[in-house]
Amino acid sequence: MAAVMSLVSQIPRFGTLWILCAFSVSVVPLLFYLPVWLWLVAGMAAVWRGLIFRGLLGLPGRWLTFSLLAIGLGGIVLSFGRLYGLEPMVSLLVIAYALKLLEMDSRRDARLTVYLGYFTAATLCIFDQQLTTGLLVFAAYLVITASLAGINQTDLHRQYFRPLKLAGLMTVQAIPLLVVLFLVMPRLGPLWSVPTLGGSAVTGMGDTLRLGAVTDLARSGKTAFRVQFDGPLPARESLYWRGLTLSQYDGQEWTRSSFWSYRRGSVYWPGQPAPGWAEPLVASAPLSEYQVIIEPTGQSWLYALGTSRPLSAGTGLSPDLILFSPRPVNRRMGYRAALIAEDLQLEQSMSPLERRVETAVPDGFNPKTARQVRSWQEEGLGPEAISERLLALFNEAFVYTLEPAPLGRDAVDDFLWQTRQGFCEHFAASYVYAMRLAGVPARVVLGYMGGEYHDEGQYLILRQYDAHAWAEVWFPDTGWVRVDPTAAVAPERIYMSPMELFADDSGFLDDSPLLRFRGIDWLNRLRLELEELEYAWGRWVLGYDNEQTAVLARLLGEVKPERLALFLLAGGLLSFAPFGFRYLFTRTTPSRDPLDEQFVRFQRIMARRGVDRSPGESVTDYADRCVAHQPHDAAQIQAICRTYERARYGGDRVASSALAPLVRSLARRRGRGGR
Repeated sequence: MAAVMSLVSQIPRFGTLWILCAFSVSVVPLLFYLPVWLWLVAGMAAVWRGLIFRGLLGLPGRWLTFSLLAIGLGGIVLSFGRLYGLEPMVSLLVIAYALKLLEMDSRRDARLTVYLGYFTAATLCIFDQQLTTGLLVFAAYLVITASLAGINQTDLHRQYFRPLKLAGLMTVQAIPLLVVLFLVMPRLGPLWSVPTLGGSAVTGMGDTLRLGAVTDLARSGKTAFRVQFDGPLPARESLYWRGLTLSQYDGQEWTRSSFWSYRRGSVYWPGQPAPGWAEPLVASAPLSEYQVIIEPTGQSWLYALGTSRPLSAGTGLSPDLILFSPRPVNRRMGYRAALIAEDLQLEQSMSPLERRVETAVPDGFNPKTARQVRSWQEEGLGPEAISERLLALFNEAFVYTLEPAPLGRDAVDDFLWQTRQGFCEHFAASYVYAMRLAGVPARVVLGYMGGEYHDEGQYLILRQYDAHAWAEVWFPDTGWVRVDPTAAVAPERIYMSPMELFADDSGFLDDSPLLRFRGIDWLNRLRLELEELEYAWGRWVLGYDNEQTAVLARLLGEVKPERLALFLLAGGLLSFAPFGFRYLFTRTTPSRDPLDEQFVRFQRIMARRGVDRSPGESVTDYADRCVAHQPHDAAQIQAICRTYERARYGGDRVASSALAPLVRSLARRRGRGGR
């Protein structure tokens, strides 16, 4: 009995191979986001399990397993400085998966290993939500399901790809129910919070500006966000996507002032009473509405065109017209907004505190610029005239470049009066600093400008090389207005794509080589098709939260509990319909074990030769009667019966593979009873 139980609990050999495949496809993509030493852990576990499979190594002992776990925990602490957090926990999951693979000794252990694989593969979506990632996780789930099927079959089948076929069939049958659940089930937020992802998971602008920061970003072709307008696309020169206003300067770095922090009661939230400053925006009829799908940034602010107000729940608008999310954007996110005006629509009045914030400059920096501004004031120039003088200065002999000369402690002086080479942040920051020296409120704005329009998908894609910095300045007669100093030195930046401006610059688009070949027609079409698929994935799958109510209303009419229940029932019936049809309308005999199939075939051969097997007759007795009736085939008949008994009752794998050739050989021989 113990021997039989041992045989039942034993992991089939080809089931082990499928588990190794599942481990590889679920762990390897994840390792690109985790410490490099985890490659060694995963590789060691896979190789060790392979050696166990070949019989060259044994299972690790309990103490060795605990020691490996302790080493792994130590490595996590050294890498992250803590055990609590998203990346440490995912690293711990990978280590647990690898150790479980090593100590796997029974079908129960194998099932637990497979279940760990499902969880491990799913964590990849935490780090990346692109379409390719979704397809990769789907493929991993297919292989993991195949491994689950493989460990529940015996080696006697010898059909190594049967588990994959079964997994594919199960997946296809589950698609109707999957689609219905996706459409109906609400998206629940997390029940707990974890530290945000590290820099490897996000890309984009930071919340500070140091000269050269946008220059580095502008070499990248990675996607920042995509936009689809319900109405006509605005003119390119008005496509200024505001992200963040920077009002505080310490001589080296621009940061956001605490004056504009998202104070309770001062923020406009869709669906809630508007604060006084936002009432004109809410009352105004929008020029257009648009949807944005933003890539992970690790920051809380969002991007909006001109003067916009949010339409999606969970997005707010601050008094300086910055759209934001209460939580950092650590995954791809979709939101809708209404365009009220392409320029700024802010109150013309300014409080004394706000004026102090927007005119403050640090002492002891950039003396030459300070002297020049004073001389302009002594000439009797007002704020607008000083602004025009600065823009005229930029238009004289400045160079717009991705490779500006390095600047010293007095960065504005060095830029304005010596190097005269810079990117958009150099012009914007220097302009704002000079205007503040003249006592004019001004601030730096970080965002994006322009974008690439896709005719087929009818959406706009903004890449990191579209990153831009400009200025907002306050004049008594007009209030806040947008001023882009870059337009004075390089007006082509406003009307042309950076792809056309910097195509020959070294390092430009190193992370997006496919964009470099947009001049090759078929490659460019391929790129556009891939981006179209990515946009559809982001809008209809990842951004489905914003569309759920409208989609359900189109499908069900009025959304009622009973209609949702019927919709769910329909999905379940579609998924289980193949089983019902097979049960009701097909008359198939239960599938036999391959060994039994071969022995039944042997019995048919002997029956045609006149020897039927009696009910309850043992294999040995039946073999004796067959030999007595067919003595010239005695050796072959006895070999078939002995082989069947060894394979069926002794678990002899060699015998199981030898049975079919023996039966085929007997079938080719003609006995007295014929075939």
